[in-house]
Amino acid sequence: MDFGEALNYLQQGHKIKRDNWGGYWTLESLNGLSRPIIIATLKETAERVPATAYQEDILATNWLVLEDWYTKHYSQNNILLP
Repeated sequence: MDFGEALNYLQQGHKIKRDNWGGYWTLESLNGLSRPIIIATLKETAERVPATAYQEDILATNWLVLEDWYTKHYSQNNILLP
C-alpha cells in the first residue's frame, strides 16, 4: 500500500511498517502535547522515538499494517502471535 493508505490505518489505531523494516510506527497522544504524534519503535533496541518520514518513505508502496504482516508470517507456521 502507499503512504496515504498507511496513514489512514495509522489514524485508525493500527501499527504500520514498511516491508523492509524491523520496527514499526504508531500514532500516540503524549502528556504535554496538544496533538498526537507518530512514534517509531526501533527493531534493534525497542527504543521509541519520534518518527521522521523521508521522501523515500512517502513515495514507497511497500507499507503494511503490522497485524497483517504478523498473520502472514507467523500464523501460517503455527507460531503463536505476541
